[in-house]
Amino acid sequence: NSGFLAAFCAALAFLSKISGIIFVPVLIAVLLRTPSDWRVRAKHLGVLLVTLVCAGPWLLWNQILYGDPLATKPMLQVVPMLVVRKSIWSPYFTDVFAGVVARSFVGVFGGMNLYLPEWIYRSYALLAILACAGIVCVLVTRRFDYRPIAALAAVCLLSIILTVQFNLTVSQPQGRLLFPALPACMVLVALGLNGLPKWSPHLTRVTVAAALAINIYALLKVELAAYWRPKPQPVTTVL
Repeated sequence: NSGFLAAFCAALAFLSKISGIIFVPVLIAVLLRTPSDWRVRAKHLGVLLVTLVCAGPWLLWNQILYGDPLATKPMLQVVPMLVVRKSIWSPYFTDVFAGVVARSFVGVFGGMNLYLPEWIYRSYALLAILACAGIVCVLVTRRFDYRPIAALAAVCLLSIILTVQFNLTVSQPQGRLLFPALPACMVLVALGLNGLPKWSPHLTRVTVAAALAINIYALLKVELAAYWRPKPQPVTTVL
């Protein structure tokens, strides 16, 4: 059953990273949107017991050990030097946060200090704009059911909200915090590009090839160039 599998995967995502909790409300919304009466919908919600059974022991153990099922408060107590509480209207969010998160979602390496060339970020920004335009075209022309698109968009939005909420306490504007939503984001990009007028399989192959070329460039010209150092060869003296 796809519902049980989705509930199990949501539990695995949550157990691997707390931000995986974003899948639970989306799953609930999808189950409640099924075209049936409330009794059947309530029965469908029963699959969430799978999530509870998988994640429940971990939550209970955290509650017993730390007094917090998510163990977030003890974590902040262990690293108090990282706690920097701020307002959503602070300069951190208005001037710094969005740009750094967007770039590191694409790729920032090392200790968040090794950036890719700016043209790579702009290329991905253009790709995102085209994908959004394609999603609008798909929704306007009704060529695709809006409900899967809404579910995927909700995953991305909840991931952004959690990242913002986390950064209200800890200053970590890192794109890796959005990685739980990466599959949903990529599906939306694929749907959006395919929804553009005159988009073709050939353009899809070109886009995939370009993304692969950028990854290889980043590996060879940015990461290896910055971190790889050949071992010095021993000097031998011939007498």
